[in-house]
Amino acid sequence: LCVTLLTLAVAGQGFEKKPGLGVTTRDMFQMSEDTNFVILLLDAVNGQTMYDVIASDGDYQNIFTDFTFYSNMMGVYPATKYSVPYILSGQWFENQTSFREYEAEAYAASPFFASMEEEGYQLGVYEAELQANDRGKERFVNVLPSRRGIGNKLMFAKWQIQMTGFKYAPWGLKKHTFVNPNDFNKAKIPPEGEELFTLSNSEFYNSVLHEELDYTDQKCFRFIHIIGGHPPFIYDEEVEEIPEEKGSYEENIRASLTITRAYLDKLKDGGVYDNSVIIVMSDHGFHMGDYSERQNPIFFVKGIDEKHDFRVSDAPVSYTDLQEAYQRLLSGAESSQIFDWKSGDERERRYLFYEYSEEEQMIEYMHPGQAYDTDAMYKTGNVYKKAK
Repeated sequence: LCVTLLTLAVAGQGFEKKPGLGVTTRDMFQMSEDTNFVILLLDAVNGQTMYDVIASDGDYQNIFTDFTFYSNMMGVYPATKYSVPYILSGQWFENQTSFREYEAEAYAASPFFASMEEEGYQLGVYEAELQANDRGKERFVNVLPSRRGIGNKLMFAKWQIQMTGFKYAPWGLKKHTFVNPNDFNKAKIPPEGEELFTLSNSEFYNSVLHEELDYTDQKCFRFIHIIGGHPPFIYDEEVEEIPEEKGSYEENIRASLTITRAYLDKLKDGGVYDNSVIIVMSDHGFHMGDYSERQNPIFFVKGIDEKHDFRVSDAPVSYTDLQEAYQRLLSGAESSQIFDWKSGDERERRYLFYEYSEEEQMIEYMHPGQAYDTDAMYKTGNVYKKAK
């Protein structure tokens, strides 16, 4: 397979027969002088770990003045692939169809996107893993036609050879053969005159620091997904890349907080913070070495013109509540009003678990306790398997 891909890449054959679509950075920093709805998604940031990091340094809490942090938030899946479409659509994936069919249908039928369009919002979805189709080209301002193929063939060839070396390299050298799958987006041919969006923390942070906001009268929705706390742990608190052996999960989270502070400051300095709904969230939680403990993602939110000290709520909320929460935020609700559930309420919340290498089997759990408490979860007996 590697040899075939390498041959095709170098020869420039096989990848250019059909026009493709690219998720670009176009208008990522264009904001409305009327109203904005912004979701900054930091990949794989665990709710309890984030709470501990913030509690260790009071200055971190200042980042989230005006926000409510829902510490008892329950996610829906343990990984990105199914979590992101669910976050934007509220539609479960239960192995009833292919992922590509599910994703296309989820976005097409999303009540959230429908409401946005009815309200006249311009939609920008900055999601490197988005399987863009023609509907996406019509709907998202940053999804643009591009030629299929490899733009940087030498880089692509280097990665293929590097990955092939994993089989033969001694154990101590195997770490040098790893290629982050997200990097492959950098090798694609971008739409003419545009830059492809990547998940890179450092690239987004650099853009936040050096690119200017521009303005439009049209309402804007911006969904921006960056690597956040996800491995590899290669960022320090200043978002400088460091050797992985010197990094840590907590340091990636501190880098995420630095990025978040800079982005929020940019919106404030640009005069669009107050007229924006802003959500800072993760697609799923994270636990080093245990794929099963990912059910507690972060969820910070502020409504339009919301002003107060940083708040924490342990209401038993879930990503299954997001569609209703979005609608309330669009209607002007502040963060404490977007969920019906309150602190002290008892509730069972659904979660579909699967191992990364075994997506064809999803196991249903219910959780009656605090989201971070994995021991409280129990299996219902329902298993959703991909049809043979």
